[in-house]
Amino acid sequence: MQQKPHVYLFKSIILLGVYFITAKIGLGLDAVSGFAALIWVPTGISLVALVLWGFSYWPAIALGAFLANFTQGAPLLVAGGIGIGNMLEALMGAFLLKRFIHFHTNLDRLMDVLGLVLYAGILSTFLSATIGVMSLFLGGVIPHSALIATWSAWWVGDMISNLIVAPLLFVWSTKPFFIKQPKKITEAVLLWIIVVGIGLVVFLGLFGIWMIDSPVTYLVFPPLIWAALRFGQRETVTAIFLLSVIAVWSTVLGSGPFVRQQLSESLLLLQTFMAVIAVTPMILAAVVSERTQLEKRKDDFISMASHELKTPLVSIKSYAQVLQKQLKPAKDKKSQSLSYFLSQIDGQTDKMNAIINDLLDVSKIQSGKLELRQNKINFDVLIKDTVANLQQVAQTHTIIIDGETKKKIVGDEYRLGQVLTNLLANAIKYSPKAQKVIIRCTSNTRWVTVDVQDFGRGISQEEQSKIFEPFYRVEGVRVSGLGLGLHIASEIVRRHGGEIWVESKRGKGATFFFRLPLRRLRERVLYKKLTKKPYG
Repeated sequence: MQQKPHVYLFKSIILLGVYFITAKIGLGLDAVSGFAALIWVPTGISLVALVLWGFSYWPAIALGAFLANFTQGAPLLVAGGIGIGNMLEALMGAFLLKRFIHFHTNLDRLMDVLGLVLYAGILSTFLSATIGVMSLFLGGVIPHSALIATWSAWWVGDMISNLIVAPLLFVWSTKPFFIKQPKKITEAVLLWIIVVGIGLVVFLGLFGIWMIDSPVTYLVFPPLIWAALRFGQRETVTAIFLLSVIAVWSTVLGSGPFVRQQLSESLLLLQTFMAVIAVTPMILAAVVSERTQLEKRKDDFISMASHELKTPLVSIKSYAQVLQKQLKPAKDKKSQSLSYFLSQIDGQTDKMNAIINDLLDVSKIQSGKLELRQNKINFDVLIKDTVANLQQVAQTHTIIIDGETKKKIVGDEYRLGQVLTNLLANAIKYSPKAQKVIIRCTSNTRWVTVDVQDFGRGISQEEQSKIFEPFYRVEGVRVSGLGLGLHIASEIVRRHGGEIWVESKRGKGATFFFRLPLRRLRERVLYKKLTKKPYG
């Protein structure tokens, strides 16, 4: 969509002004050979402008660079050459990012970060440094002996701008609003305070720590890693920027671990270090973001596929039940066979439906959408009802109830029944040669405890550490299922504030325990508020 002329003119003037002002600040900080600034903020600004606004804003960049260098004392043609080099640098960086990696400005992919480092940080800045330094040399501004030092300073200054300034502008332009959760806001503010504090210690010499012989620059990495793991690119690059501002400021003042006799030499050492602390956390944050997105897409796929599978299963089950009702009682083999096959279809659809429900539950658990209702439950009645229902289909085993809790708890009756059903069904499934399963119930002033004992093959110590992981199945046992039941049960118990564990020895069966907290009076008042009818 073509921009209106007045909008284009306004943005161009803003870009020109910001470029010129920040360029003059950079040139004022002891630029090598008078023109190779080790802090060249305009590079990052111009890259962001062309990526977000479009390539048509290149004249503002060329003119801004020309004016900044011309007013610094560069001859007309030299200033023009520098302006062309800086403009081509921004165009090249923006073009490579858009053309080859379809750049995401929120830097949520590893490809985006690596592309920013390679295309914008290294390649495009190489072009600017080369054109700019050659313009100075051919214009007689610098001698042959100063080529390498000037080129190095120019290249590093531009590269750092694309690795620190550009990411900050990119992520805040993509996500201008702050975190909504109060706890996250508090944590982010605390993170940035710590970053500033560590920056003052390491670079400004607060408490005289940096003066000792032991190196302390490594202290900057823990909070940056914290930002990358706990938040995302926005908070990470903000922390990097804050640290960089303190580092540059203190080095200009003559303080910090990178201070040398010449300011240009100090800034060159500092900028090299800053490149490392900028790239490493951004890569880590991108990897974490990609993994989070992959998990979310997987959960969305499981949820969508499960819902889609439920529709044909319901139809198949309905058709099978209708056909069974239409079959008249008959003793001929054909009718009996047909009735048998229909009952098998009905049973297998129930199994498929159970698997789909497990997948949906896992998806809800991983996405944080598993809802628990708060109701007052007679736990003894829940156990008896669960055992009665399961005993109807598990006729090969006797389920023995040992003891009563005589307690009422607050929780989700359906989900806790799901836990009991899963543990009892597993006990039956994994002890095919046994004839009984025992469920015991005890309680004290704090907890209701339930354990389910089977008399099967048992579970090894190694398997016990993995038994509650999703999709884990005990080796050497051929049973149906995806290995999700215990994981779902453990999450339900955990979200009720309880604990679940297993005790077992090979060849002596296994006993699964879980306990739930008894709600205090304060929590029961909360329960009444949660279950109060909205009208009347």
